[in-house]
Amino acid sequence: QIKWPLNLYLAHPTISEEFVLCSIGTLFLSYKSYTDKVKILGIYVNSQVTNPLYSVVGTSEAIRWVNKSVRFIHNLSNSDRDLNFKQWLAGLIDGDGCFLLSKKGYASLEITMDIRDERALQAVKRVYGGSIKLRSNANALRYRLHHKEGLLNLINDVNGQIRNSNRMTQLNKICLKYNLILIWPEKLTKDNGWLSGFFDACGNIQLSPSSDGLSNSPVLNKKQKGADFATAVENRSQLVISLVHKEYNLVISYKDLFGGNINIVSNGQYEWSISYLKDRDQILNFLEFVKKYTLRSHLQKRFFLIPKFFELVEQLDAYQAPKNSMISKSWVIFNNKFQRRIHTNSGPFNQDNALIKLSSLGREEGEASSNLSPLSSEKVTVWGSSMGSGVGSGRLTKQVLEMYKLSNFQYSIVVGLVLSDGYINLDQKAKNPRLCFKQSLDKFPYLWNVFCMLSPFCKSLPQLTLGKRNHTITFALYFFTRSLPCLKEIHQLFYSAERQKIIPENIYHILTPMALAQVIMGDGQKKDRGLGLCTDSYTLPDVVRLMNVLIIRYNLIGTIRENRPGQYRIYISQKSMYNLRKIVSPYFVDSMLYKINSVK
Repeated sequence: QIKWPLNLYLAHPTISEEFVLCSIGTLFLSYKSYTDKVKILGIYVNSQVTNPLYSVVGTSEAIRWVNKSVRFIHNLSNSDRDLNFKQWLAGLIDGDGCFLLSKKGYASLEITMDIRDERALQAVKRVYGGSIKLRSNANALRYRLHHKEGLLNLINDVNGQIRNSNRMTQLNKICLKYNLILIWPEKLTKDNGWLSGFFDACGNIQLSPSSDGLSNSPVLNKKQKGADFATAVENRSQLVISLVHKEYNLVISYKDLFGGNINIVSNGQYEWSISYLKDRDQILNFLEFVKKYTLRSHLQKRFFLIPKFFELVEQLDAYQAPKNSMISKSWVIFNNKFQRRIHTNSGPFNQDNALIKLSSLGREEGEASSNLSPLSSEKVTVWGSSMGSGVGSGRLTKQVLEMYKLSNFQYSIVVGLVLSDGYINLDQKAKNPRLCFKQSLDKFPYLWNVFCMLSPFCKSLPQLTLGKRNHTITFALYFFTRSLPCLKEIHQLFYSAERQKIIPENIYHILTPMALAQVIMGDGQKKDRGLGLCTDSYTLPDVVRLMNVLIIRYNLIGTIRENRPGQYRIYISQKSMYNLRKIVSPYFVDSMLYKINSVK
């Protein structure tokens, strides 16, 4: 059966049971009729083929070739910046992503990255939609996109840029589903953002002890001074940039473009590497490339430290400076900063209620690159949600601490936490208070959600603690913020002179829907198809004041019940649960929706 017009180009003679076709560019072989007899191969390198270009000897009868010389032009009407982003995304997918097509025909995309690379995944999410979630039992994040419109936009953007043979096979299946044509990538050159995206996925940069000394360095071999130089070699760190992947054709591209070496590592993977002692000029060339085609993973910060490395090593001889000298201390500080594992500039997780995503293609805020044009993104964010994380940033001066302010959104979160399980600690010797929050280990998604929204005010990650309750060992996680002047107001509102927690008189104005959601997630209990609030630590007048706000401001029906002598709890009737869900469900973490009889 022959159909017109042409959809596939045949470049070489083909043998099958019923047809002998010559090199004609106007034939289309029905895919449905001959699926079991004909395969379309996308690459020439295949163990089934002996001489793919000029002969069919040794080739399976069920194979025909697609002409690689035929190119479908990918029309790009966007700016160079947008093209760089698409190329970067294709490289990221080639390294850490995969296209999926289920048995029922559902198409999707998944990208898995280290938890420190949230910023890179957020850049993809803002353009195409999708979701980002923590992987269970792994210190990693997974981005998923299965919405048809967003997936088609992504496919149109990366089609023609994908180079991993496995990804091309996966993408081809989805293209067939949506009646699209798979586009072959052009030859890889140095002016291609794909290289930075693939490096974000599979690359690494590290300082490690040198095993071969400094004798190979053209800069440092002039400074050898006997025993002193031997000591310098022992204390010297070797700067190494490397990339590991199992597909040789992709790894060799870096050697062809930037020099360096290729080695075979474990599991049959290939490693490309350049080191300071052997490839100093190649490192500088690669650094210039990264400045133009910026990285978006946590590796970006380390690349920005490379000029400082060259300054300390080549100009100041910091690696062999006297132990207690200022230059030696500077070298120690540099090493500590370089080895810091936490990406300190990644913003908090953007929740659906804190971010409205528009489809414009914009560069991520805070991305340092002088080669990109001004930010053109039109997305709307809650004020303060774009603040960078403070984790790992060390001590701050008094002047910097006084500049920290809570946005209205963050203020509501803190109010809700203090009303429930959180507390504000003010030591007698401390000038400023800090917020502390603790939850059992099984409530990790809730605690992590809160931490991500308040991470600009924290200097460390949540920590694990052990406890004992009724002869049973319990596990919990907790975090605390910095001691900040902006928390003084809330401390004065919620604590009496005797340091007892109270309900402030202005609770009507500060109990926002977000604050109420935090109270329910922390102290709420599903009870009799209604909801109970564990307000045991408050006095009866305080509980009455809180109950009045729920009745007057939110039109909820409720009662106050005595749980134990002197301990009172609020019970919200089943009749008000529908209204309550409408008020607080947009701010709820999925794992806590059961408390309000809701499923997302």
